[in-house]
Amino acid sequence: ALVPEGYALSVRPQGILLAGSDGAGLVYGMQTLRQLLRAGSNGAAVREVLIEDRPDVGTRGFYLERGGVNAASQDVRRLIRDTYSMAKANLLIFEVGWKDFRWKSRPEISDPKAFPLVVLTELAEYARAYSLDFVPVVHAVGRTAEILEAYPGLAENPDWKGKPYDAVACIRNPETLRVHFELLDEIIGATRCGKVHISHDELANLGVCPVCRKEDP
Repeated sequence: ALVPEGYALSVRPQGILLAGSDGAGLVYGMQTLRQLLRAGSNGAAVREVLIEDRPDVGTRGFYLERGGVNAASQDVRRLIRDTYSMAKANLLIFEVGWKDFRWKSRPEISDPKAFPLVVLTELAEYARAYSLDFVPVVHAVGRTAEILEAYPGLAENPDWKGKPYDAVACIRNPETLRVHFELLDEIIGATRCGKVHISHDELANLGVCPVCRKEDP
């Protein structure tokens, strides 16, 4: 019996038979068949094989850094179709920059050339069509220069400009949480994701604002 995400592929002179234990198994089986195709004298050809395949590791994924700036690119779709899914991945962690999309709740953060949110919706759906769980990743405390440019009053260190690792939002400021939650609501609504990766990457100068300076960073 096939386990979840497993498949069996039989190639014989009489024809090709592919059976998947579920939708993901069928996708991975088709990708294996693509890998076996070769140019023959009369067109595409594939040698006789019998393959039974199943995953040994439950989570198999890729992290696409700075993905948001390329969300409308066909290159990202080729990565999904011809690299990530071909490698039998089932997870895409996709980095969303705060300036990359047009936010309804906080339009002042968006870049003038930002994508409409429907671009993110379409990309998430494309990834799921290739059996990749689409998980947006955002920088919520550190690396928040894009938010601090619009709301300088949220900075932990008011002298953060020119010091990228000091671009830290004060997480004890209720307005910081309000901004983040409104933006996250839009991301979740656009992508219909089941999970969000909230990064606390590259932090410096924590505990320097009047609210936090007496606390251990």
